[in-house]
Amino acid sequence: TKSTASLDAPCYVIENYVNGTSWYRIWSDTFKEQGFFRERVESNWTVNLLKPYNNHNYTAVTNPNSNTTGWPISYIMQKYSDHVLIDGTGNYTNATRAILISFYASGY
Repeated sequence: TKSTASLDAPCYVIENYVNGTSWYRIWSDTFKEQGFFRERVESNWTVNLLKPYNNHNYTAVTNPNSNTTGWPISYIMQKYSDHVLIDGTGNYTNATRAILISFYASGY
């Protein structure tokens, strides 16, 4: 899908939503952005998207933020049109320590 935006007719937000730390924004050319910030303990986490995409060809990124000492890791394992699989772990001696994960996705 190609954007219909131009200098003469820029895109604008037609719908937005915020609930706690989850949010999305839909643009007039149907471009979607969405994200969240959450605490997660276990790995192989299925995240249902607030707004599905047309296919799996969208951008998705995750960023770990440690709430304890250690080296947190998070990454996108697999993308689908309506959900993503995220692995989030920490380099800890106690595997039950949580990490904070921020997530952002964008596309059509």
